[in-house]
Amino acid sequence: MSNTLPDDIASFLSCRNRSNWTDPRVWQNLVKANKLHISNNTNDNPVANYPSPLDSASTQNKETDNSLRENIMQDGYTLLPGNSSDNPLIANLADGITELHKSHSLPATFILLFDEAWYLASSTIAHAISQSNHPANQFNFDMLAWYIDPSEGTSGFSPHRDRQPPNHLVKDSFHSDGQAKYVTQWMALSHATPENSCLYVIPKDCDPGYLKGDDLDNDGNDDDIDNHIDKNVQQQDPLSRCLASKESYQNIRALPRKPGESIAFTHRILHWGSKGHKNCTNSPRIAISFVSSDPSFEKPYLKNYGKYWSQEIIQKQTSLNAIVLPPFEIRLLLVCAQLLIYYQRFDLPKDAIRGCYEYCKERKDELDDGYWKKVSLEFVKAMREMSGSCDKVRDIEQSDVEETKVKDVKLNSNKKQEDDEDDEDDAMLEAMLENADEADDDFDDMVNGDDEVSESITEDGNDEYDFESSDGDEECNLFGSIETPQPKKRKF
Repeated sequence: MSNTLPDDIASFLSCRNRSNWTDPRVWQNLVKANKLHISNNTNDNPVANYPSPLDSASTQNKETDNSLRENIMQDGYTLLPGNSSDNPLIANLADGITELHKSHSLPATFILLFDEAWYLASSTIAHAISQSNHPANQFNFDMLAWYIDPSEGTSGFSPHRDRQPPNHLVKDSFHSDGQAKYVTQWMALSHATPENSCLYVIPKDCDPGYLKGDDLDNDGNDDDIDNHIDKNVQQQDPLSRCLASKESYQNIRALPRKPGESIAFTHRILHWGSKGHKNCTNSPRIAISFVSSDPSFEKPYLKNYGKYWSQEIIQKQTSLNAIVLPPFEIRLLLVCAQLLIYYQRFDLPKDAIRGCYEYCKERKDELDDGYWKKVSLEFVKAMREMSGSCDKVRDIEQSDVEETKVKDVKLNSNKKQEDDEDDEDDAMLEAMLENADEADDDFDDMVNGDDEVSESITEDGNDEYDFESSDGDEECNLFGSIETPQPKKRKF
């Protein structure tokens, strides 16, 4: 076991270095070992001494439960209180994410390797389901974490919906009582403010496509769209339709949160993360999210999820020692899969993408079939995008012959080192592309006319309906179809 982190993420997460990054002791040494833990032994659970991250009064109040449930049905979101007063669990997770990012340049989502993240998930999901969620919804293992530092020029995701079923299926994505079949709980681990970045939403009653869908007929004729909205606006993306007049911008709501406080929102709410002030003196915005869904709408990401998560036990638990901790290998599998799903967000190098994919491929039987297809297709797109970038290097640099030659030598040298692997991958990628149409599920990409509007996975852990923007490197459409030119990447 190596005691030091390699100089870059490409060498650290490469296939050649797998014995290092698959060793839990390495990860334990990357963060302050006395604050975060990796343990598979639930009988000696180091998280048992943490206080609850939730507000005890609100979790025992049925009137509060009804109010939160009514809020999310009426507005598409609701605010959840938290027990954030000097809570060591929240602080330790925030410190761990900060160290992963600042000291090792690793994505915040690696915090999911540690016990504390799973204790937080079990505590919050159990109460979120009882407070603001339909009882048929269950944790689906869709987890992500973020470190957004305005001083680094980073920001949250641009406006999107978390799930985008066709118009005729939007109704089916809700239970008969009107509750959503897919709900995200987004928890702030640090202060989330307009100054350092917080979430913004457009409430349900201000969004013509929330319940009716966003796919309009070619002639713009849709009886469900308000008559006062101009036909040209109706043909625009869902965000433009919500903001059809200058007065409509006043409907936008900022949702600042303190550490430990959450936002629960449905798959149909239009939301985004803002770009904070570059000179903000607040700490970076650090957050984590968990998703609950009805399996009839979206299955848990793990095929054998019952082995690693018992919702009934968690909801009835009387001791923190009863919490089910997935083994380290399963946690790492989920992290690697999410990194592939979000490869553009994390700006991962080729070796890291290959390393994550190989780890997932060897354990694909643990993943839901639909989720594994999405992971595979995102890997295909990543590799094709990177292969195309090599050709672009030669085209762009032709005006400088000597520099071009140097770059070609480097590229050819790299290719020689990877010839055997690339030959195998090329055959694998072609096979995947031939079967790409078989992945007919909620993860499918979509492009709508000239305005690229794509379904994909977002910063909330979700498939998104994302609206392309021209506000610089931080704002872009991340998720074009496989056959379209690949967009710019975002920093994590």
